[in-house]
Amino acid sequence: MKYLPENIDKIDQKILITLDMDARMPLSRLAKICKISRDKVNYRINRLLQKNILGGFYTLIDIERLGYANYVVFLKIKNKEDEIVSYLKNNSHVNWLVNAEMQWDIVTWIAAKDQFTFIKFWKEFSERFENSLINAEIAILGSLVHYKRHFFTNEKNEDEIVVFGGRERREIDDKDMEILRAISFDARIKLLDLAKKVNLNFKTLQKRIRMLEKEQIIIGYRTYLNYSEIGYNYYLILLRLSNINKEILNKIRSYVKLDPYIDVSWQLIGKANMAIHIKAKNDKHLREVFNSFKNKFQDYIIDYETLLLYKQHKFVSFPS
Repeated sequence: MKYLPENIDKIDQKILITLDMDARMPLSRLAKICKISRDKVNYRINRLLQKNILGGFYTLIDIERLGYANYVVFLKIKNKEDEIVSYLKNNSHVNWLVNAEMQWDIVTWIAAKDQFTFIKFWKEFSERFENSLINAEIAILGSLVHYKRHFFTNEKNEDEIVVFGGRERREIDDKDMEILRAISFDARIKLLDLAKKVNLNFKTLQKRIRMLEKEQIIIGYRTYLNYSEIGYNYYLILLRLSNINKEILNKIRSYVKLDPYIDVSWQLIGKANMAIHIKAKNDKHLREVFNSFKNKFQDYIIDYETLLLYKQHKFVSFPS
């Protein structure tokens, strides 16, 4: 059964599919692919932004390669939720912050320059809110992989982007860091505007960006979708797997990238050692997607948790 998106026509779907893995694609090329004029493409992109279906364009950056350690923190709280959310939202180490239902109330991704920075953050946070926390779990985020969002067409597609997970550390200068911060939250920014913002001439900026791409620090450019606006719920499945090795992980990734409704996977070190992000219309659709996964890998699944992620408060691809 197909579970196609709502509130967008076939041309909008084509625009979103095309920009999905290349959000910096020029309007002229996008117009040619979509077989409409450049002005109409621009109008439709702006309309998708105004309708909050399209939340923006961001740059995928291998922050692990720049020395950042990544952690996912799961929180169960009994009070002061608004205060906790505000505190985390305004913390420079927080890359992602979302409300959840079921076992956990808040899920957040923390990027710290080293483990001591994370320990300091966690000590300050847990002491400040010790009377509000019922439970907490911390996992190391070892790898982050994105897959093409092909639920628009329900077609199988093997595109994937390994955002981080095992590349050697690379040193860059302060100007490159400034470029990454500027382009991280606006992947479609014009290079002339970016050059002014970071105080570089156009050719120097262009050369630096090409080098950041070649060195696999900039990994790609994606669109941010507000899934609820097109009729999907966002589920996070935390998996506890046994007998995991490289061969099994590769089999799981090969399966996941062919599923139209799974668009992100994590490899974790913690109680759960893997997670998959599923976009589904409803609980019935979720069961169909996950039961298929379970049947394929039942010999390795010890346990799992299902979280409904329902309100995102923050997302950045590069620590501020």
